[in-house]
Amino acid sequence: MEDRGARGDANRGPGAGRHHSTMDLGSAETLGAEAPVRDAPPSGRFGPYVILERLGAGGMGVVYAAYDRDLDRKVAVKVLRSAARDESGRDRLLREAQTMARLRHPNVVTVYSVGETEGQIYVAMELVARGTLRRWMGERRRTWREVQGAFLQAGAGLGAAHEAGLVHRDFKPDNVLVDGSGTMRVSDFGLARSEATVGRPPPEEDPRSLVDASLTRTGALFGTPAYMAPEQHEGQSATQKSDQFAFSVALYEALYGRLPFGEGTVAEVITRTKAGRILPAPNDTSVPRWLDRIVRKGLSVEPTGRFGSMGELLDALRRDTTVRRRRLMLGGATAVAVAIAALAIGSPGPRTVCRGAERKLRGIWDGPTRASVHRAFMATRASYAADAWRTVERALNRRADAWVQAHTEACEATQVRGEASEDMLDRRMVCLARQLHEMDALTSLFARADSDVVERAPESAQRLSSPNRCLGESALAPGEVLPAEPRARAATEKLRAELTDTRTLRDAGKYSEGLRGAQSLAKRARAMGNRVVLAEVLSLQGDLEDWAGDTTAAERTLYDAINVAQASRHAEVSAVAASDLSFVVGAEGSRYAEGRRWAEFAAASIHALGGSDELESRRLNNLANVCYAEGKYDDAEGLHRRALDLHMKVYGPQGIRVGKSLHNLANVYYALGRYSESDEYHRRSQRILEGQLGRDHPVIAQGLSNHGATLEKMHRFEDAAGIYRRALAIQERALSPDHGSLLATHNNLALVLRKLGRLDEAALHTARAVEIGERLGPDHPYLAEALVGMAALEHARGRERLAIGTYERALEIQARALGAEHPDLAYPLAGIGESYLVLGDAARAAEALERALGLLEKAHVEPLGLAKTRFGLARAQWARPPQRPRARELARQARDAFAAAGADARDDLSEVDAWLAAR
Repeated sequence: MEDRGARGDANRGPGAGRHHSTMDLGSAETLGAEAPVRDAPPSGRFGPYVILERLGAGGMGVVYAAYDRDLDRKVAVKVLRSAARDESGRDRLLREAQTMARLRHPNVVTVYSVGETEGQIYVAMELVARGTLRRWMGERRRTWREVQGAFLQAGAGLGAAHEAGLVHRDFKPDNVLVDGSGTMRVSDFGLARSEATVGRPPPEEDPRSLVDASLTRTGALFGTPAYMAPEQHEGQSATQKSDQFAFSVALYEALYGRLPFGEGTVAEVITRTKAGRILPAPNDTSVPRWLDRIVRKGLSVEPTGRFGSMGELLDALRRDTTVRRRRLMLGGATAVAVAIAALAIGSPGPRTVCRGAERKLRGIWDGPTRASVHRAFMATRASYAADAWRTVERALNRRADAWVQAHTEACEATQVRGEASEDMLDRRMVCLARQLHEMDALTSLFARADSDVVERAPESAQRLSSPNRCLGESALAPGEVLPAEPRARAATEKLRAELTDTRTLRDAGKYSEGLRGAQSLAKRARAMGNRVVLAEVLSLQGDLEDWAGDTTAAERTLYDAINVAQASRHAEVSAVAASDLSFVVGAEGSRYAEGRRWAEFAAASIHALGGSDELESRRLNNLANVCYAEGKYDDAEGLHRRALDLHMKVYGPQGIRVGKSLHNLANVYYALGRYSESDEYHRRSQRILEGQLGRDHPVIAQGLSNHGATLEKMHRFEDAAGIYRRALAIQERALSPDHGSLLATHNNLALVLRKLGRLDEAALHTARAVEIGERLGPDHPYLAEALVGMAALEHARGRERLAIGTYERALEIQARALGAEHPDLAYPLAGIGESYLVLGDAARAAEALERALGLLEKAHVEPLGLAKTRFGLARAQWARPPQRPRARELARQARDAFAAAGADARDDLSEVDAWLAAR
């Protein structure tokens, strides 16, 4: 059952005359004795964390680099300096640290766990090894747009803490880390307390720098003086509004290269802060007035004069009012517009700026590229190459047109109509650039295609991401923050481009090559600290491991992908990985309840995204496969029907996915014994797939083989033989002579020929199947299938001893390859039982058929196969008088199944009725 997917203006920033003097305060009042933090305990461990080295110490404690033995990763462990000497104080710190551990946001350093060892409270968190926002500010002159981008990220992290009910109480550039991807991560919530906590006034002076000193005494005010709000200096407790004040101090500092209330002693600066005497902006600044107004509002003396929340501040900060001014200018007086119209002729107008997107397709999908791909397809000499080319050309033409339209719309929404901000335009253009690379990766692979690539090319082309996704509210992945630093962004986009290349390899069936690429990308994403990309890489790696047949590795990797996705709030990856995991553990691992739970988890993730037809169709299809494997065919039917409806919405009524979805439903109806409906859905599926793939594609042969099995159940043996012959002809043209699919079709054709009484013709196909199986290897399961077919032919010819010997060889191969409890062993066992019945050895027949029935009942096979085995066992048990009541019951159960199947089991029903009547 398939289906398991501009440069900103320069300003006087930190690199231009920026300085922070350490103030000479003379004698200072001490802050009170701090509780000591002992060195690491003698064990060298805090819980599961093995101490590697001491990284530093601060007012709140000591920080160590440590190794997490359970999850094989390096972490930072902060040992808190508990200023409270009593049990209640330690309990308070522990509760507050546990609150921080529940906070998950891409712009907050993640706290993994909280614990206590030998009386010391420790917090284990991410080890972010790059630098701080203060260092970033000092590395070079930053444009106001770079500062805006960095503080939007840091503000998002601070806002997330507020939503969790926390107050940071010491926000400053030193407490914002910059990870390897250039992402801003708010840290050092070691001072964080709930809003209900009340503090006492701080001392008036501190002998340390305004920006270095931290007031941390229990019962006293917490924070760094230069960043503290006026109300804190009055002795009031820290609130979310005081965090907003600190954020605005840091933003002013980053924009102008100096603190907003100037220099001097702590007392002097506190006086100016409480009076609201903010220094004017430098004369030579390029910071726009709208941005300066935002900073000054955040620095209001009264908390009520500030923004209502960090969310409101960030909305204002990301709202580039140059867009609004441009819209107002474009809508100016009609008389003026008419007067200058003649001057505008020949000059580039606003809409002209947004034209020419089609030029970006050069070398990706243009005339020369089309010719190159067409040549590569035809050079494979695959029988389906011409049909594949036609479908690929149509799909890529449509996708290229849609991309140009989306690019133009994104540009005009900002540059012409002023409906979207510059920040939104940036995100949309990044999204569109990624989609352009996706098309580039695919056409580059097509230009060097082999027959395997050509076989999968039509569906790969139809599955390209829709450019309209880039016009959505977020454009990019939920939780993704674009790095503000250009080199960091370039590194991120390079990583993403390689991720796209790896996805393309998977879609082309290059699983081994794709898996090697995914494993390498995962290491690099971890090293960069980019959790959003890491989640996507792990999800792809798990899928590739599953396709490669390593379900154990796939399960582990998909679980890791979900954890990383949850931590980075990447709901899309959570949905995809959980959906795939439901298939791996449920359909492939036979842990059905667990598979259903993961499908429910995927549903919750999709709901968090606001819904997605594409993701929901994938989830439903995988859950249907779990139900199919469990034998819950009615549930599988309902789920596949819902998946079919969504596939039609996403891919159109004639999409390849729609054809495959119809094929899945046909297989479910076969399992339900509803053969007429199975026949109908096979025909609908084939019409769509032949229209998209042509009549000679291997996928068509697969569908024909399954359709033939349905026709057999309908006793339309001649029609079934014709279907099998057509499938065999396609496979002989498209596949290698020893391909396993050829073996199966030869076997199926031999079976229907036996039923037609053409034993000599059947023997030819049986011999060919065994020949292919022997070449695959003496222990290959496909060889066992061929031997079962040969044994059945010997049984039909009345050569029971030869049949039993062949069945037994098949049974030995299957037991070694699949395990003694695999349901496939039931078929040679049932054959052995039937042959012993003919020989009159009821005891051996009963032994074999009893074991076959046990395997089939556990496997939830289709009802008629189970019924035939029950009837065979009933006949064998009748020879033993004590077993005759059970024999009658087995026969009646078989009769009920035959009767329910109607005309499809008419002969079987007549046979069991006659047997029961005679007894």
